[in-house]
Amino acid sequence: MSRKTIVITIIVLSIALLAITALSGCGSEAATARKYMNQADQAYADLTTKRLELQRQQESILPAIISGDPAKIKLDSSQLPGIGKALASLQDSARTVLADYRKIGSLKDVAEYKTYESMMVASLDMLIASIDTGKAIVTEFTNLTNRLNSGAQVDVSGEKGRIFDVINKALDQGTKAQELQKRAKEYQAKHKLAG
Repeated sequence: MSRKTIVITIIVLSIALLAITALSGCGSEAATARKYMNQADQAYADLTTKRLELQRQQESILPAIISGDPAKIKLDSSQLPGIGKALASLQDSARTVLADYRKIGSLKDVAEYKTYESMMVASLDMLIASIDTGKAIVTEFTNLTNRLNSGAQVDVSGEKGRIFDVINKALDQGTKAQELQKRAKEYQAKHKLAG
């Protein structure tokens, strides 16, 4: 082999090695982003299951509020401490999922994953807002029950209207969170991020 051939071979091998190194670096960032995304998506799915279970529990006290019957309201109020604790736990879980998605933001060269991450973060922010509103519902219901238990004169109809305003706000926020998640999932499918 001539000296010229050896130099050309070394240059070609160096360029090939450099290209392989660069590609493997990009691939590992994308692989890491996909791993974080899949973990966060699974945690979000688990969170959704918990949220639906809690929603059913919350809905079980609605007939008492709808009836406006102080005795029924007092009876169903025994569920409030459990619902309050479940809301706090759900909110903690949502914040953990939020942190899971935000891990993607620290990566480089994964723009599509970062876009998906920001879409899911928006969904979770709205979900956390709906949980805060759910806590306000528990507070309103608890305050109503405390006033009823104290023997105070209570305009149950007026209180019922206030509670339903807060319930509607929570439902609107929950619907918005679902819409944002749906858009994120459509983006994820369109860009073939899942895998």
